[in-house]
Amino acid sequence: INAEYMGHSECLFFFAKISFESCLESVQEDYQSSSYWSLGSASAVQQPAHQLNIHLDCALKRRMMTGCCHVLAKKALLPAAATMSDAPTQQDMLSSLEVTYELERQSYRVPNPSVGVVQSSVRPKHLWEVADWLVEVAWDHGLGPGVVFLTMDMLERYLHVVDTPLQRLQLVAVACMFTAAKYERLDFMARASRFAIETDNAFTAAEILEMEVNALRVIKFKLNVATVHDFLSLYACATSAPVRAQALAYYLAELTLLQHQGFRKHKPSVVACASLMMAFQTLGLPGWPEKLAAICPWQSCDVAPCWKRLRESFCQAYRLKSTIYEKYSTDGYLNVASEVPPSLKDAPGQINL
Repeated sequence: INAEYMGHSECLFFFAKISFESCLESVQEDYQSSSYWSLGSASAVQQPAHQLNIHLDCALKRRMMTGCCHVLAKKALLPAAATMSDAPTQQDMLSSLEVTYELERQSYRVPNPSVGVVQSSVRPKHLWEVADWLVEVAWDHGLGPGVVFLTMDMLERYLHVVDTPLQRLQLVAVACMFTAAKYERLDFMARASRFAIETDNAFTAAEILEMEVNALRVIKFKLNVATVHDFLSLYACATSAPVRAQALAYYLAELTLLQHQGFRKHKPSVVACASLMMAFQTLGLPGWPEKLAAICPWQSCDVAPCWKRLRESFCQAYRLKSTIYEKYSTDGYLNVASEVPPSLKDAPGQINL
């Protein structure tokens, strides 16, 4: 492992989890497969699976080890105070934003995406359905929006490379979420079998694990990307946004997951900025506060195209009745889905700075 990149225990822990869980579930799914363990003696066959000396097969191990050099845990990139303290300083916040902007400049996201060009059967409406389903799965498992945003980023990069049959789309999606959950939340210990249940057992845990490795190989193990969630959490903290404004901003940001082609041309920082601006305006707060202007590289007029498209999604949310709308209509999310969208006259560029 390249020590320059892998000097952080969190990264090591993440890959150790993937390695152990992958081989353990493979053993349990196919108890006769000798390629995933080494037996100290013939009598070891009679021992329970957890007592066996379990190993990854060499090919999988090589893929994991060579892939490590492409991955950095996001928390490992942040200043120590920002990851250890509940109240990061202004300098911590600026340093975190600088790192996140750099990740965005590296642009692992697919430029000018067009699903119809590469895919023979997957269409935008299918991505709408799978995104809505992923939000539901994350909600059921108590996973935050960061997991869903990373999952969709991984899924879209995979689909840009691999022509995927429609009947396999859900498998790719759930495998990406399984990886994203472990990457975004180091305390996440769910088994692949739990995610198999979410597919109504259309796929087995072994198939999910196999697709997880395949998807990681296709996207070249590049998990450390800047998502809308990363920017939105930093913007909300830097501007000291009220709790209701934060909930509404996350609602608007998650609505963009359902409009694959419409928002992919906007950078994550722009979408996050537009979401927070619209949340402020909806609640009667200044749409472009000084704190946001100080840390955002964009002018309010730069956000205008994204803001207008986001308003359209906001207006259509009630009619579409997606899982996101249902989620943010609950008391746990302050019922922010019931808010009325701002007027077009409040579009950026017309905001009084």
